[in-house]
Amino acid sequence: MKKTILYITLTLCLLLTYAPNVMSWDPASLPYVIQKSAPAVTDDSYVVPYLWFDSVTDLFYLLSDNSTGAATWAMLSVSGGAGAFSALTVTDNIETGGGQIVNVTTVAAATYDLLVTDYILNVTYTGTAAVTSLTLMTAQTVAGRIIHIKDAGGNATTNNITVDTEGSETIDGSATLSITTSYNAVTLYCDGSDWFIM
Repeated sequence: MKKTILYITLTLCLLLTYAPNVMSWDPASLPYVIQKSAPAVTDDSYVVPYLWFDSVTDLFYLLSDNSTGAATWAMLSVSGGAGAFSALTVTDNIETGGGQIVNVTTVAAATYDLLVTDYILNVTYTGTAAVTSLTLMTAQTVAGRIIHIKDAGGNATTNNITVDTEGSETIDGSATLSITTSYNAVTLYCDGSDWFIM
């Protein structure tokens, strides 16, 4: 629970205050220090939670344990550029005390190319005796990427859903994957080179 509160606090602070100038952070919201190096286990004199910003590498670190000589600093990375927040990477466990809300994209057309924002593809295309073709774009071939594809319209028996890749990537060693039973679903993950069925 303690880690959950720390990460929620940090995420809110980043969302509300991350800007081109890290100096604009309000210490009352989350105490911080700006240094020219990464923190070490001996940097244990700070209170929990504490934020460390390495101005050389532009990386953030969050203190979750200040045990003497064994301080735990989780490295965080924020991407998206000035004024945009697109990703927060935490190199530690994340615990939540509530539900998870993810992006659901409804696919109601004969073709669809996977976007960086997609997580669940809710396929509802109803073209008569037609195939819905979903393409996993090469740019989305990122290690750890997960995509869920569901025949939400219940039409896959008549309108098969075909999943293919843009380039030479494979899906469980094959060039394509087909969903041919109504209301079926498939979950895929990427290892950075190819896609696999979970």
